[in-house]
Amino acid sequence: MVMPTHIVAVGGIVEDEDGNIFLEKTHHGGWIFPGGQVEVGENLMDALIKEVKEDSGIGITISSLIGVYSNTRIHKWYDGITDVPTKLKLDYICRPVGGELGISEGTSHSCWVAKDKVLELIKAPAI
Repeated sequence: MVMPTHIVAVGGIVEDEDGNIFLEKTHHGGWIFPGGQVEVGENLMDALIKEVKEDSGIGITISSLIGVYSNTRIHKWYDGITDVPTKLKLDYICRPVGGELGISEGTSHSCWVAKDKVLELIKAPAI
């Protein structure tokens, strides 16, 4: 895998009408909010809508930007060899708009979680 010099990524805090938050479990990183890397030529909103749909099967509308984060240190990919460059991540509040909840090639589980239980599942210190 060839990594870019810098990664721009987007993430979505998808909240349903009952106040539950959508989480997915990855094969390598545990429970996370959906999102992913913005590809060349993609705008941020289109990238987030695409990533959530690919990962979960649900469509979203994007409400507002809630955070801009940066990782300024290079670390190793899951293979232990590939350097992952610095990253700028923009997170948004989103609402579901149809689709069927499922999993993708990169995820093993997906579910709606009560807001007060989310941080019990997420173990990544950055999140």
